[in-house]
Amino acid sequence: MISLDGLMERLLSDKRTVSRIFASDSLVARLMTDTRAFEKITADRGALSELLSSPAAREILEADEKLLDSVISRILSDEELMKKVLSDDRIFRLAMSDDRTISAVVSDPRLLKTVLANDATLEMIEADPALARKLLHSDEVLDLVARDAELCKRLASVEAVAESVLSPRRVRDRVLETPELRHPVAVDARFWRDKGLASRVGFVGEFERLIEALRPYLRRNIADFEGRLGKARRTIKRRHHIAEQILNLITEDDLVLLHPVPLRFPDRHSLWIVINDILIREDYYFLTNEEAPRILDCGAHFGMATYYFKRLYPKARITAFEPLRSLYDIATENVEAAGWEDVEVLPLALSSTKSRKAFYVCQRDSMAGSLTERRRVRGDEVHEVHVDCVRLSTYLDEPVHFLKLDVEGVEDLVLREARAKLGNVHQLFCEYHHGAGLPQDRLYKILKSLDEAGFDVHVGRGPEADFRMSGRSMQQVGDPYSENIWARNRNWCGG
Repeated sequence: MISLDGLMERLLSDKRTVSRIFASDSLVARLMTDTRAFEKITADRGALSELLSSPAAREILEADEKLLDSVISRILSDEELMKKVLSDDRIFRLAMSDDRTISAVVSDPRLLKTVLANDATLEMIEADPALARKLLHSDEVLDLVARDAELCKRLASVEAVAESVLSPRRVRDRVLETPELRHPVAVDARFWRDKGLASRVGFVGEFERLIEALRPYLRRNIADFEGRLGKARRTIKRRHHIAEQILNLITEDDLVLLHPVPLRFPDRHSLWIVINDILIREDYYFLTNEEAPRILDCGAHFGMATYYFKRLYPKARITAFEPLRSLYDIATENVEAAGWEDVEVLPLALSSTKSRKAFYVCQRDSMAGSLTERRRVRGDEVHEVHVDCVRLSTYLDEPVHFLKLDVEGVEDLVLREARAKLGNVHQLFCEYHHGAGLPQDRLYKILKSLDEAGFDVHVGRGPEADFRMSGRSMQQVGDPYSENIWARNRNWCGG
């Protein structure tokens, strides 16, 4: 006579018989209430999987804590069975109702990643705040999310989960440091409810864009640059932090760490402006076939434009003009440190006459020194020095491939004086300054001089004016502003 154990072994060895038995609710109920039969079923991986697929079995387990406890223990002791459970949403939901399953999942990174990738998990978390707290607030989960960009993106895409996932600092840091995470957070409207994170994501994205634009110019061996870069991303919380962190990264004392040689600079305010104007936006970019183009840098400041021109055309022959002695000294030091023998810096201002004139130095802005009193009219504190002035025409007897003119309010007079020789200039950049006691017709005069000399012209707002005119522009009429003028000689016959 065959024993019950023998009978169960025979039954469980035949898959078709097992399927037929577990398809019968009454047989399932009888087997699960028979202790020995149930032990045999739970001991057999295939049989237990079939049993858990039965709706009747799941109903019985949900109602009987002791039986459920026995099944959960068996599942947790068998890795293959656990994988089977995780692949079946119905069984998975049953297993995840037990805290021991959650603990086992949380403590095993592989299981945890599988569970969090399961659509059923996200549905359960959305429907059950208690389960969300158990799963998402554990250190193991947060560490995994912080390491795994795809998983973080997946969890952050579920509205009910996003706040739990994104609130811990290490996960937020991960979002801020990872471009593929920052983008979906920045564009997904759900995250704009957390204005702090959304703003920081935007600021870090802007920071990243500026750093990438600057990389080609930076010294190759800046100490611990990548590590400091990560710290900077985590530090940025406000828009003004972008400039602060970039300057912290790329400067040491009064040196900006450029390649191949660092440059001295007078102050961080002016450095940030010229970095944006010259290196990032490349306002002075021009093309020429000349290997050694002739360039006039009028308003050299500490020499960033000269540096840019030498990066663009290493054999360029440059004459730079800087009338303010303190800036002239820095520019000269930078040229000598770089070994640019074909660059000369002259301590001169450009004007309509060769003479000695008053020059007004703005105390709060080293870039605003001018032969005009426009800064005093605006209410800034200025002090007066006297400088030697020369005419631009003196330097236009030979072809000039690029003329950069930033002379703080006298650009119309300088161009008018040189109009007879402007035909020797191929391309030019002129920064036009408007308002603050200056004649209102100066832009007209500049454009007239350029047109008479045969130049095609493009006028564009400077970055400050562009920002100020971004809304309710009529309110800005009458305020000082600057415009950028780019011009190319349509009759050019030089190199």
